[in-house]
Amino acid sequence: MELSKNLIRKKIAILGAGVIGLSTAERLIEKYNDFNLAKFGPIDITIISEAFGVDTTSDGAGGLFRPDDRFIPGVDKQLVRKWATDSFKYFDNLLFSNEGGRAGVFQASGYQMFDDERIDPSYKDYVYQFRSLSQKELESFPRKFKYGYFSTTIAVDTRTYMQYLTSK
Repeated sequence: MELSKNLIRKKIAILGAGVIGLSTAERLIEKYNDFNLAKFGPIDITIISEAFGVDTTSDGAGGLFRPDDRFIPGVDKQLVRKWATDSFKYFDNLLFSNEGGRAGVFQASGYQMFDDERIDPSYKDYVYQFRSLSQKELESFPRKFKYGYFSTTIAVDTRTYMQYLTSK
């Protein structure tokens, strides 16, 4: 595909300087470099936000990577799963790189317990480990639950991750 200089030189504005805005800027720059588009001139990305750094909502957030397509209405489930799989691969590569600790990305394991029967979440197919608990495991908890599972996934300390993104 031939790309015109005019197409590449358009300015890009990103609304918000939280984890999503900074991640979007980082991925755009990465893809720009992957496709060797520098021959068309520099990329011009502007982040527009009322707040930056510790003043963003993302600064206090943290996240376990476990997106479930049931909670993203109106978007094709296969598309959500593709996004989730691609995102998991990105964070997995970052986790096991020399930058993982500096980026605030790590593995986390834990239980999730419920008082009613549940269908398994869609992320069971792309996290490191996912398994439903046996009846014996459920009975080992002080409170009695009807359903639960154990999983190992990626966790992100967003304060550290945003500092990592802004330092790149």
